[in-house]
Amino acid sequence: MPSSAVQVNNVFLLKYDPYLRPMLKKEDMDQISEEYQPQHDQYKIRSEMKLKEMDMKILSPDWAELYTDKNKGIVSWQRTSDEGVKSMKAEFIVEGTMINLLKVLN
Repeated sequence: MPSSAVQVNNVFLLKYDPYLRPMLKKEDMDQISEEYQPQHDQYKIRSEMKLKEMDMKILSPDWAELYTDKNKGIVSWQRTSDEGVKSMKAEFIVEGTMINLLKVLN
């Protein structure tokens, strides 16, 4: 976190610092203003709109069921979006630890 002598009021920096710090070099982190700038709102609003747009696409009703196994609790769907992107989504239950879940996903 930035030095305690400086009052940080950049809500974005406060929120994302733990995620950004391990990924960015110190020089890059030092360039992020500790003072909140109202012009940053446009980026926040745009990113929230993109997330809503993605959610609407994912939740749209045009998915065709591909495979279902009720005994194993597996359901999968497929579709081709208006942009021509072929997509697939699946829903299933994995019982066990987080380590086991990561092994399944990897």
